[in-house]
Amino acid sequence: MPLHRTLALNGAVGFGIAALFVIALIETDPGGIGRLLVGPAGGALPIAMLWFFSGIVFGSAQFAAAVAFASRPEDAGRGGFPLRPQPILVPVRVRGHRRF
Repeated sequence: MPLHRTLALNGAVGFGIAALFVIALIETDPGGIGRLLVGPAGGALPIAMLWFFSGIVFGSAQFAAAVAFASRPEDAGRGGFPLRPQPILVPVRVRGHRRF
């Protein structure tokens, strides 16, 4: 799947999760935050901002998880990082000066 399509899909999932998060936050009203957001002084702007910024956070986390789980075990050994680091022997010249 192309990168822009993956990013858009994971962003949409993140904003959907953010909508559920904001609804759950308003419904459960922990510490009175739901009344503060829905109250007469709140309006729609704080709820929209909470949804937008939570959507950015959840979308980024969703994209990071998708990238982290993108590699498959059958891809091992075809480039990228090896599963087990192998030591590389490098010859080093030593000058003939001994100290005791």
